[in-house]
Amino acid sequence: MGIVLQILGAMFLALILAIVVLFLVIRAKARRFLKTLGTMVEQAQQAAGAPARIELVPMAVNDWDDPDTVQEQASALAALGFEKAGDFEVRPVDGLRVEAWMKPAEAITAVIYEHPQAGIWTDLYTHYEDGSRITYLNSSAGGGVDHAPGHDVERLPGLDPAELYRKLLAERPQKPMKHYALSNFAGIFEKAYADDMDWRNARGGPTEREMRAVAALSGDSYSEENLEAARELLAARAAEQLTDSLREKFLAQSGMTAADWERVRDRVVIIHDRLTGDMLGDILSEYADEDDLDGFDFDSDAPARERFAAYNAQRPSERRFELLGTVAEPIEANVYRAPS
Repeated sequence: MGIVLQILGAMFLALILAIVVLFLVIRAKARRFLKTLGTMVEQAQQAAGAPARIELVPMAVNDWDDPDTVQEQASALAALGFEKAGDFEVRPVDGLRVEAWMKPAEAITAVIYEHPQAGIWTDLYTHYEDGSRITYLNSSAGGGVDHAPGHDVERLPGLDPAELYRKLLAERPQKPMKHYALSNFAGIFEKAYADDMDWRNARGGPTEREMRAVAALSGDSYSEENLEAARELLAARAAEQLTDSLREKFLAQSGMTAADWERVRDRVVIIHDRLTGDMLGDILSEYADEDDLDGFDFDSDAPARERFAAYNAQRPSERRFELLGTVAEPIEANVYRAPS
């Protein structure tokens, strides 16, 4: 959920900042390594970054790295009357496993997490009918990373599950709650993760404040150049993931048959305002000759959708992108079909 994103996101930010520093230092000393290092940063970003979507896959065997600690947390939850919803691997996040427990009557879900770097922690949460939620967890990790509006988080390092449970039960807001069945855990978890990632990507990825906070918590400090380079890298990654999410949502709302989608999917272009001029140029270059880009202003400060629409309007009618529709969430976007 949002907590695993915060914890893994903080680790990811620290890694990217370190890689960017290495990239800038070597670039300053040896320009010929620029392209190689740029590729290295991109590959590290892809490998370490939080994926836009996850899938919970039931564990065939209980293959925990620290089974005793997991069992200790699980026994405490069982003693409180929680029912086990399953053990899962979280794909494609390497090494992340979760064990889920639920108390449907009280609208509380408990999740035990294990990750090779982040260790083991437990969180308990309640979802509300108005879309808000509250989470109590026994780890301080991830404190430098923001969480979505309407998601209240209490970090209580060192508390055992029983103490977390009692505090959540006593302190959570008393308003209509969502009560889930055990069989629904995986789908709810995956959707909540996707919604959190869409929110983070729609705002452009990690903020400067988050990056500074993560650096401070790790005991490191970085120059403005380092932070700006990392920020641009992560914003580009967020825009790519946002485009994929918008494509997914357009397909869901379009009502297209599988056959219709297959005919157009390679020519569907998503335009949203998180795209930079260079990103727009890359999109256009797939469907236009180099001469066709002469009329496109890469340096304009106008929103991407506005710039794209103006450029498209000046193209010959037979070479224009056809507007197929719009998507409102997680950010407004226009969906086009590229010319043949």
